[in-house]
Amino acid sequence: MAAANPSKKNKLVRKKPPEHGYVHWDETIFKQLIERPPEPLVSRFAVSHGMLLSLLRSRSDERRGGYGAMIDLIGQSHERPVIKGRLKRESKQLFKSLRAAAVIEVWPRVAKPGCEVRVSEQLQRDFSLHSSLSLYLVETLALIEPTSASYALDVLSLVEAILEQPRPVLYAQERKAKDEVIAKLKAEGVEYEQRMAELERVTHPKPNAEFIYGTFNAYAAKHPWLDADNIRPKSVARELYEGYSSFSDYVKRYGLPGSEGVLLRYLSEVYKTLVQSVPATYYTDELTDIVSFLRATLQRVDNTLVQEWESLLHDEPEDERGAAYDVVHDEAALRACIRADLHLLVKALRDRDYEEAASLVRSADDSEEEAWTAERFEQALAPFYAEHERIVFDAAARRSDKTILQERAPRVYRVQQILVDDAEDNSWYIEGEVDARAGIVRDEPLLMLREIRG
Repeated sequence: MAAANPSKKNKLVRKKPPEHGYVHWDETIFKQLIERPPEPLVSRFAVSHGMLLSLLRSRSDERRGGYGAMIDLIGQSHERPVIKGRLKRESKQLFKSLRAAAVIEVWPRVAKPGCEVRVSEQLQRDFSLHSSLSLYLVETLALIEPTSASYALDVLSLVEAILEQPRPVLYAQERKAKDEVIAKLKAEGVEYEQRMAELERVTHPKPNAEFIYGTFNAYAAKHPWLDADNIRPKSVARELYEGYSSFSDYVKRYGLPGSEGVLLRYLSEVYKTLVQSVPATYYTDELTDIVSFLRATLQRVDNTLVQEWESLLHDEPEDERGAAYDVVHDEAALRACIRADLHLLVKALRDRDYEEAASLVRSADDSEEEAWTAERFEQALAPFYAEHERIVFDAAARRSDKTILQERAPRVYRVQQILVDDAEDNSWYIEGEVDARAGIVRDEPLLMLREIRG
């Protein structure tokens, strides 16, 4: 056995295991931290659209608010005078860009001392610009054709493009795409060198990349401090929605054990950006459905995450948390939540995952009504499978004409969801009720299932 080398006793060694990195720590480093002169604190104050928007909302009679509060903050910062001057000029540009995007309004029209500045009344009460590219999102939304069949998905792709990269997920997407290309090229007998050349062009999905890069370049020309790397087209939430995949199905598809937290955090950012940074005037029924689908997905994975964020968002009193919480603020949003739950149920029935189906419904309040167990679902669908080979669950099966909602009283609905079959008879349907008068009760399904029949 070789003797240890004494000269390497206190040498800093950096190792990086395949999956988990760590920072080396020993007595030598501890002594260095004690003896080394402390590093001076350096101010890193910066201004943003989100900061200015928050200050405009928080203005009051007791103190100077709005744009004046931004100038006060800059003056109180620990930056050098030359940096403060630059920050004030940046704030002026931020104000102008918010006004140009109709996010804020000035009354009278000509900005001057004493004029009223307010956030546009057409924006939802929770509107925010928390991402550095949120204003690019708002300005570019106006360029998407609202009558396009892919409008809602294009809005979702624009939202995804301004968010940070969930790198493990994108690497997995690229790896799977390359595996599929290799298999295809091998089957076609393509030579090795050509296969390698083809693989160089394979990357993760980037819907609308040309449109996104083009509009961002035009936006960056007006905001020269932005870097081209700030915009990142990708398709994670869009791919999840288009396939109506569950969180666990998506993790299995791409082999992401160990990266579930990255995926969950990314989807929550997509959801929050859709809710807060897309003005209500750009919402359509399908976009509302996408938001409801993402919320349902997040809630089923980590209900606490959704609860806490919504509680903070709406200033819910501490003693009321955990009770009924009304996440929807209008009829369209409530209907979208109902449709999302119905679609998740149909997907579980298509997969014959009756345990999952049982978790998505609650039995009728009637004490004599039999509970909807996995066995009852299987029995109820036995006649269907005697007539048809499968339940079809594609984009057409999720169209609004397949979901019938009849309002019996305010926030009380009789619901029917048509089950699309392979023969297109479509004579079978799910029937139930939804009572949301007390809001949406956490950890409880919306749908009170009555029957499945043909």
